[in-house]
Order: sequence, then structure tokens, then C-alpha cells
Amino acid sequence: MILYQWEPKGLVRRHVGAVSAQDISDSDSSVASDPRFSGIDYLIEDFRRCSNLLTPEDGEGLLAALAPGRLSLPAFVQHAVVTTYPLFQKLGGWLDRLGPDYRNVRRFHFMADARDWLAS
Repeated sequence: MILYQWEPKGLVRRHVGAVSAQDISDSDSSVASDPRFSGIDYLIEDFRRCSNLLTPEDGEGLLAALAPGRLSLPAFVQHAVVTTYPLFQKLGGWLDRLGPDYRNVRRFHFMADARDWLAS
């Protein structure tokens, strides 16, 4: 399940329980059609309560599901991923290897750290 928390300048998506790449894709469609989406400065993907990511073990499905281009995020939108989920750990520095489209994406273990980054 994916829960939404719209904030004045952004969106927090809380991934709860078992979440599939299809769930993320469906959520993207819902978010992209919301009139508030065009005015966001940040997107926080919160996986702290996610018990299972139903994606291929190699992480390709997860990478595709989280790719900034999937939502047509403008270059200035900051994208924080908050998680200690094991698949993210296995992928190590995947964000560093993905190129310029991922320049505004960062992974954090704690929401406070993500918020600090967004405020900087």
C-alpha cells in the first residue's frame, strides 16, 4: 500500500507493507494526474514501513519503478528515498552510477536527514 502526504511544497509517499513495482506505477499515475503535482519542489519516498518490495532480486524492477523520468520530474525537484530496506543496501551506490538524470536523488536512513537535505 502507498499512502500520500501532500505538503505545501512537496509530496511524501509512504510505502507500507508489501509493495510491488506495479503499485508504484499505479501510484505514479495517480500522483501525476493530481493538480498539486505540478507545483512540487520535492518528493520523498518513505520505505521505512515497507515489509516487502516485490521486485526482481537484481533490483532492475526497483530501479525502473523509482526512476525520476517515470514521473517526468523537472530537474529541480529533489527526490529523497528514505529506507533501510535490504535491497537498497545490496544495490550499494546505485544512485551514483545512474548518471545525470539522478543528480537530485539521494538515499537516507532517517527522515530527519532527508528533510535536512531538502532544506539545504
